[in-house]
Amino acid sequence: MLSVVVAAPYLGHHAFCVTVATLLLHGVTLPWMIRSLGVEGRESFHDALAEADAMHAVTQAALERLENASDGAPESVTNRLRKAAEHRNNSIWERLGRPETELGEAPSVIYRRLRLEMLAAEREALVSLRDTGRINDDILTRTLHELDLEEAILSR
Repeated sequence: MLSVVVAAPYLGHHAFCVTVATLLLHGVTLPWMIRSLGVEGRESFHDALAEADAMHAVTQAALERLENASDGAPESVTNRLRKAAEHRNNSIWERLGRPETELGEAPSVIYRRLRLEMLAAEREALVSLRDTGRINDDILTRTLHELDLEEAILSR
C-alpha cells in the first residue's frame, strides 16, 4: 500500500507530461498532415460562394448607380463601365465549381496575363517615342502613369 501512495504523485506527473506531449505533438503535426494529404473542408467552397454572391450584389448596386448617375454621359463610356463591372463579377463566379487544374486557365486569368503583356509593349513603345523625340518627357510621364494605374488594377 505504501508503494501505491509513493507512486501516485509520480504517476500523476507522468500522466500530465504524456498528455501535454501528446497534445503538442498532434497540435504541431496535424496541420502539416492535413495540408500534405490535401484535405479541404467545405468552408473554402462556402467562402467562395459567399464572396461571389457579395460581388454580385455589389455589381448590381454599382450598375444601378451608373444608370442613375449617367445622365448626359456618352453611351460608349457607360457601356465600357458596365462591361468592366460585369467582367469583374463574372471572374468571381469562374472560381466556383471544378478545380482550376481541370478547367485550365480561367478566362479572366488569360485576359489579365495578355493585357499585362500589352501594357509592357505599350511602355516600350512610349519610351521609344520619347527616345526618338516624337514625344517629350511630360507626355511620357502622363501616359506611363495611366498604364501604371491599369497595371495596378490588373495586379490586385
